[in-house]
Amino acid sequence: MLRLLAVAAVAVAVGLLVGRGTLPTTADVTELGYTYSAKFLCGTISDGAGPLADGEYATAINVHNLQDYNVHIFKKAVLAPSEPQLGQPSAWKDLVIPPDAAFEIDCPDIRQLLLLEPPFPFLKGFVVIHSPAELDVWGVYTSALTLGGTTAGTDISEDIEVVPAKRQAFPWGCDGGADIDCDGCADVEEQGMNPTLGGLRDYLNKWDFYDVPAPTLGGGGNMGNRDKAISIGNDVLAVLEYSGTSRNGPPNAGPDGISGTADDRDYDDDKDSDKVQDGIAYDRTVGGQFDPGPPPRLLSDVPNGSISIGEDVLLVLDQSGHSCQALP
Repeated sequence: MLRLLAVAAVAVAVGLLVGRGTLPTTADVTELGYTYSAKFLCGTISDGAGPLADGEYATAINVHNLQDYNVHIFKKAVLAPSEPQLGQPSAWKDLVIPPDAAFEIDCPDIRQLLLLEPPFPFLKGFVVIHSPAELDVWGVYTSALTLGGTTAGTDISEDIEVVPAKRQAFPWGCDGGADIDCDGCADVEEQGMNPTLGGLRDYLNKWDFYDVPAPTLGGGGNMGNRDKAISIGNDVLAVLEYSGTSRNGPPNAGPDGISGTADDRDYDDDKDSDKVQDGIAYDRTVGGQFDPGPPPRLLSDVPNGSISIGEDVLLVLDQSGHSCQALP
């Protein structure tokens, strides 16, 4: 009952909207992540040709998450053959490293990244790791070099090197890769236990933090923006302005309640020219819950093609007061 009264109050407020002010903006966040390029040598050379001596070579790249939260990284292998050939990279593979955990990328892992099957050729190149947070990355290189043929024994050597980090644009997510699903909440915030600070959410689900563009993408070509916080004055009102619209359906009457005027909202419009229907930004379905109630308070999930007071407006109202504006 309280939620329905709140929605009614919001509806009255929408009728009073006349030129809402500019949204507050949060401080700019760097879009740079950390890139590590570790050299690898894997396999056996026995033909006496080429820049490397005959022998067996192995590489083990050790990676440690020195942060106190999960870090979602991406890795690939890139071959580096002799010119004029050009090596091709493998597909990216993602991995979540728990706090203070470590793992190793060795030659079998590199062959698996490159989708190679036996018999394995000699390989040289780089393992590239993209991370939104700083890591410890070390390369361990072992070689058993043949001296004067098989009768003269071998020379075994080992070298350990720190792999330096480069600050580069992170190729996935937002805020330098700290927010993989780009919903406005950093991964570490979504893994927390406080839903008002973004917690109890899935950091790979971009729909469970109901922050929407405001002012709405409606009449006058207004291009809304998201501010990493959910409020009645911005997000609840914005979703309410789209209520009654649906995919392939007609526009609604807009905030002024008069059909056919400039502020009508249409789910199928693309006023921001991003080739995505505007209504998708305001559309959700019921996901999990963060408060069993009564009544239960619910998180949101993927759009279903229609926006209503009974589902969408109530869902965003449940999350009002949640904010991820503070950086982790």
